[in-house]
Amino acid sequence: MEVEGYVINRSPYRIGRVRVLVDSLDDAQRLVDQKVSWVAGELPGDSRLYFDVPVMPAAQYRVRVFSYDRIEEAKLMSP
Repeated sequence: MEVEGYVINRSPYRIGRVRVLVDSLDDAQRLVDQKVSWVAGELPGDSRLYFDVPVMPAAQYRVRVFSYDRIEEAKLMSP
């Protein structure tokens, strides 16, 4: 079983090294398992990136961005 979705970058910045946190919940919305997984690739501003995380069966899942890095763009200075 997998949880699938998209991470959406609504900022004007490029981001990378994105990790998502998937909480597996029971019927009473109690936490029964957690997984942190890398999302492959980088996201330019105003874009989205697909992810899929293998999980154990549960009643519900909650997905959040766990961490990411902002990628600074190198700019050349003219003389």
